Amino acid sequence: MQSIFLKIEGFSHFVGAFLGLCLCLGLSARPVFAQRLSPSQQAYFYAIALGREYGEACACIQKWTHPIRIYTDGAWNRSQTRLLDKILRRLHRWAGPLSFEWARQPGSAHLIIFRGEAQAFARQYVPQAARWLTINQGFFWLEARPTGEIQKAWVYVGPDTLRTRLARHLLWEELIQSLGLGQDSELYQRSIFFQGWSTRSRPSSIDRKLIRCLYQPEVQPGMSRAMLETVLGGRR
Repeated sequence: MQSIFLKIEGFSHFVGAFLGLCLCLGLSARPVFAQRLSPSQQAYFYAIALGREYGEACACIQKWTHPIRIYTDGAWNRSQTRLLDKILRRLHRWAGPLSFEWARQPGSAHLIIFRGEAQAFARQYVPQAARWLTINQGFFWLEARPTGEIQKAWVYVGPDTLRTRLARHLLWEELIQSLGLGQDSELYQRSIFFQGWSTRSRPSSIDRKLIRCLYQPEVQPGMSRAMLETVLGGRR
């Protein structure tokens, strides 16, 4: 198994040293990126990152803390695999040190991405998903520790060709949600997380900010909203 991305070494050490320097100089210890989130964007982060759309979840941060081994199953052709690879490379760029690897077998994967018939996905991977798949062409399911570290995830995209805008939208949305941004919202119509009907085929600028915010080192698994407000500077 070979990693398709290089893990960014030394990133957390740099951040720690920078924050220490800020403290010595009497500056704010809030992350530099978090200071670029407006109050409304911070509120959107809380709405999307705390809890998730399907299943039970604590109202706390859930995120990956190790490289993700990915296995694809179902009906994939070469062009669709290239699209998936492109999406993963973008997510790696936005999620900082988070990296992805290909798994040879489903048993060794952390994230399984299935494209095909809903019944086959539910039967083979997530039986409890059957009741949601009757009305959804895209779906994700997470297993996480009580402390918020994601251990396993499954993504389902319906059998429609990935050349359509809807299918591209679903693949983007479900993959991003499988990283820990698990809720939908009606706040931003141009967001990939928009709860209403959407065929947006790529994340918006605010979506990219949310991904970066979730995967900055200061945002830890298990954090509540009160803890996040302290880190992100939401209490003014």
